[in-house]
Amino acid sequence: MTDLPDLDFAKRKGHDGPHLPVRLDPPGSVQRDTPDPYPEHTKQHAILPQSQAIGEFLEWLTSEHGYVIGEWDGDDLHAVFRDPNSWLAQYFQIDPVKIELEKRAMLDAQRALNAQYDADREAEE
Repeated sequence: MTDLPDLDFAKRKGHDGPHLPVRLDPPGSVQRDTPDPYPEHTKQHAILPQSQAIGEFLEWLTSEHGYVIGEWDGDDLHAVFRDPNSWLAQYFQIDPVKIELEKRAMLDAQRALNAQYDADREAEE
C-alpha cells in the first residue's frame, strides 16, 4: 500500500522480520501466517473504488443539484442531513470506531518503531 511509511530502514538495520504488526501488502495479494492486525482497514481498502464512486455521486447530487436524502414519517417527508461518509460506512458495514482504534494502533506501532530506530542510531554513534 502506498499510503504507509517506508519501513526499509528496518532491513538496513539487520532486522530479519516484522517486529510490529504493519501490513504493507495490498489485501489479498499475500497470504500471511499471522492474522491481519488491521482488518477494518483491509475491508475499507477492498471497497475503496466502489465507495469512492458512490461518494462522488452523492456529492454531485447534493452540491451541484441540491438534492437531499429524505425519509417518510407517516405522510410527511423529512430531509435527512447526514455526512456522506456515514452513509458509506453504514452501507459497506465499516465500523468507524474500529477504524479509529486501528489508526491509533498504527500510530502506536509507528511510534515504537521510530523509537527503536532512534535507539539503534544512537547506539551506532
